Formats: sequence, C-alpha cells, structure tokens
Amino acid sequence: MNITNHEFNTVPVADGSEMGLYVAFPEGQGSFPAIIVLQEGFGLTRHIRNIAEGLCN
Repeated sequence: MNITNHEFNTVPVADGSEMGLYVAFPEGQGSFPAIIVLQEGFGLTRHIRNIAEGLCN
C-alpha cells in the first residue's frame, strides 16, 4: 500500500522535548473521523505507519 496523502511532523510534549508523528489522510473530499494510533516502544516504525494507512481505506 502506498498512501500519497501523508505527512511527518512533531509535537511538543510535557518534558519539553518533541515527539514525532505521522498523519495519513483518506483519499478524496469529505469529513472523516480522526483515529489516533500510538507508537510502540521502538518509535514511529513502518509497521505503525502501515496501520495508519490501512485505516484510511
């Protein structure tokens, strides 16, 4: 699967550092619900990105 509507970003967290985040968007126009997938202990892995992309289908 190769989602074209995605982006990498960071958000500040309570300890003053930043946490990486990956956002995947469904194709097309419309109002879509947000689903948050938390990263695992190894960080923002390909597996986590695949889960986010799979939820966009």
